[in-house]
Amino acid sequence: MSEKNKQTKETKHTPGPWIQERYTARLPGGDVIADCRSRYLDDSILLANARLISAAPDLLEVAKGCLGYLENIPDLYSQPDEAWLAPLRAAIAKAEGRE
Repeated sequence: MSEKNKQTKETKHTPGPWIQERYTARLPGGDVIADCRSRYLDDSILLANARLISAAPDLLEVAKGCLGYLENIPDLYSQPDEAWLAPLRAAIAKAEGRE
């Protein structure tokens, strides 16, 4: 296994799915992953934060899938632009604590 694949497999976060329940991101069994409540932020911002956090495991898996696909496209026309790949790799690394 390459070092790149090994790092991806060793991510230490609570597996999804995560569910948004008002201002929190929870596991289906009810355990709280994140509580986004704050007396300093508007209600719409708190709800948006909880939605984004709840989507995190799904977004990470989709990003990793897209990266794998883009890195292995047959060179029929052209290879993907590094301007797209570098930020995608950086976002995945950030989510996995490798930034």
